[in-house]
Formats: sequence, C-alpha cells, structure tokens
Amino acid sequence: MLTLVRRMTEYTDRNPSTGEKVLIVFGGYVVVAIIEVLTHWVLTWPAFKIALSVYLLHTASGGLSVFPDFIVPAIVLGWWNGWVSRSSSTFRTATCLVLPLALGVVVLLPLYVLILRSAVSVWWWPKTIAGAAIFLIAAMFFASIAVLLPLKAYHKQLPI
Repeated sequence: MLTLVRRMTEYTDRNPSTGEKVLIVFGGYVVVAIIEVLTHWVLTWPAFKIALSVYLLHTASGGLSVFPDFIVPAIVLGWWNGWVSRSSSTFRTATCLVLPLALGVVVLLPLYVLILRSAVSVWWWPKTIAGAAIFLIAAMFFASIAVLLPLKAYHKQLPI
C-alpha cells in the first residue's frame, strides 16, 4: 500500500497531464476506500470488541461515530486532490472532482453498515428508506465541503 502511494507521489512530481492527474486522484480514492473498508472489517474481529464498542458509542447527545467515517476520508481526499492538481492549470479539474470524490466517500457508508451489522447493530443508520435518503444527502453535503476546503491551501483563486 505504501509503495503505491509513494509511486503516485513520485509520478505527480513529473508534471503529468490532466487525465493522468484525474487517475492519480482516483487512485488515492481507491487507497482511502481500501483502508476504510479494512478498518471497519477489523473492528468486527473479536479481539477488537472494545474498539468497536467505543466506535459505536451512543451518548445522550447522539454520538459522533459516523462523522469520522466520511469527514476524515473526505478531508484526506481533498488534500490529495489539491496536492496532485497544485498547478493553476488544473484548478478547474480539481474543482470538478469535488463531487465525485464526496460521492465516493458517501457511497462507502452503506458498505460500512453491511460490514458492521455482521457483528452488532449500527445505531446511526436510519431504519427507513426515506431516512436513509435524507441521511445520505446530508452526508453528501458535508463530505463535499470537507473535500473542497483543503483545496484552498493549493488554489488561492478558490472563492471561499
């Protein structure tokens, strides 16, 4: 995994074309998705029962276990997108990738539920289809912002 990230990083230093940069950004998405899915899978192992109970902690105020599931990967992908497209000529490409990257992060949420439901009940997942739709739309909104914000560090013309 680290070798793949190292090779993608070395490749971006050679000033690849816009299409190649898009592939590098989506390669980063694949790495983040694999890490996220493996993390949730490992949480179902009996040896990680305490970690799973902390992850699924439900407090009176609601808990925050789902927040890191899409905000942290979205920030990482936003940083990666900005870093790969740091030349000003690919600013438009970088901003066009915000929604697909956010959607990719949000699409992983039902997969986490499927993985975790084999071990426990997931309290934060809505019980109805309408509730799930509203939940995913809200998650898409927050993930889009989380992908967009790190771009500001690399692209000063971003109007935020």
